[in-house]
Amino acid sequence: MNIFEDIPFQEENFGYRKLVENNYCLILQIALNPKQSVKEHFANSYLTIIPILGEVEITVNGIKNSLKEGSIFLVNLNDRMFIENTSERKSSLLVFKSPHPDTFKKDLQ
Repeated sequence: MNIFEDIPFQEENFGYRKLVENNYCLILQIALNPKQSVKEHFANSYLTIIPILGEVEITVNGIKNSLKEGSIFLVNLNDRMFIENTSERKSSLLVFKSPHPDTFKKDLQ
């Protein structure tokens, strides 16, 4: 799979696809058209976020961070986060979740 081909942009909501999934990690590709966002939520794992196209704003625990292509950004488990493409250009980012979010669900059972 090539992360620069067939980027999963959607008209209504953000698009995404799973690139890698195993017991240890989940790697997603998020696609945001201009002005699209990923709603505010709590991080369900430790995240490493790398924009590969365009720019995004990530708000973590109320603090805004602007990221451009090639930046790397870390989010801790249970941080409150919001991702938005505030630009006029399409954006895409890789999200590495480690450990896999299901690991935490198993620990609670």
